[in-house]
Amino acid sequence: TQAMTMFVKSVQSSVHEVVKLDEPLGGVSSPAYRDSLRKKIVLGTYFDLLQATEPMLERLTADSARTAEEIEFDAGFRTVVASLLRPEDATLAYERQSLATAQWGQFEQSLGWFGKLLRFKAGSLTPEDTTKFEEENHTRFGKFLSGLTTFATILSVGVIGFLIYSFRFFTGRSRFALDPPSMSPNFCLEIFCLYLLAMLGLSFVFRLAAGMRTEIVERLGGPGMLMLNCIGILSTVLIVFWPRLWGVSVRSTFSTIGLTFGGVGRFFGNLVIGPTFYISAWIPLLAVLIVYSIIIQWFGIDMSKGAHPVIPILLSSEDKEARFFIIFLAVVVAPFVEEIMFRGAFYSWLRSRMGRLSSMLVCSIVFASIHPQGLLGLVPLTCVSMVLCMLREWRQSLVAPMLAHACFNAGTLSMVFLMFGD
Repeated sequence: TQAMTMFVKSVQSSVHEVVKLDEPLGGVSSPAYRDSLRKKIVLGTYFDLLQATEPMLERLTADSARTAEEIEFDAGFRTVVASLLRPEDATLAYERQSLATAQWGQFEQSLGWFGKLLRFKAGSLTPEDTTKFEEENHTRFGKFLSGLTTFATILSVGVIGFLIYSFRFFTGRSRFALDPPSMSPNFCLEIFCLYLLAMLGLSFVFRLAAGMRTEIVERLGGPGMLMLNCIGILSTVLIVFWPRLWGVSVRSTFSTIGLTFGGVGRFFGNLVIGPTFYISAWIPLLAVLIVYSIIIQWFGIDMSKGAHPVIPILLSSEDKEARFFIIFLAVVVAPFVEEIMFRGAFYSWLRSRMGRLSSMLVCSIVFASIHPQGLLGLVPLTCVSMVLCMLREWRQSLVAPMLAHACFNAGTLSMVFLMFGD
């Protein structure tokens, strides 16, 4: 249990460093140095499992190019690690026991959970703290095991679904052919352009409101502003009635952009296909993302710049209402509105001008470009949008893409909470 818990926290620590959520702690401000200490703790506390040799010990405790503050901090740390690596050395054991309480506190303050792990293995915790630490580890391991089981189940469903969907597409049992529009495709482009203008206007208004310390803004607070944000974005859907001003029936508009159910059977089919297609698509998506991440790391690009700016806000906020509105915005509002505008209006116009693959690619690149992740998020979001375009083309409706989009955002947030949540 301790080994698995250590593994989980090691992964969490690594990802924390990547997304810059691990702020400098204590007196040791270098993330690289803190990371090296964590590695030493991992190797030092479970050294017997690694069957390390004496040269490895020297490498672990060797001084590198560090600041004077870090070298001073490392003096006590090396004593602890060395004594754990060589428990038969009585001198090292005595030096470890003579470390001041303040030094132990500094280890824990600077290294977080890893510092407590070091104290636990060194036997410097009180019996009460030792029991509490073990209980926390058992709980954490239980969560990890539950998450691992859930992931394995989803992966199994994804593999099976990928094989089934691939078989249906290659054998021609499922076809990709969008129905002809029921109104002029130019109205679709007008709807999309008006949507972009409305979003720019909303962005300007909320940025202006955030910078104003008026009484109304102070009363609303973060949750109130987020609620207004959700309402504002949802209100942009009313733009789909734009063609009605020019004599086009609402039914023709809805049919063209995919706001149709297609009967009870097809509607419930979309409810099942949306989530399962999303899970199945993660098989090829994962392969693309792995290759992409390897290329990004090869060029030494900081992956933290590709994180959505709302993630640190979501994790740092202790306001439950604010968290609710952020999650509601990501899982409900964004999939509903973006699918209507991108896979509905914009994609329908593109399909009237170019082929299927070209339309999917252009729609996906535009979709990825307007997101705040920047250039680093261009490839992943383009791939996700391609999957949603495939669903739109296949199912002739936005129901399945909306559900798949919601599952994608919900899955991403779930992973964030599992990795970084309390």
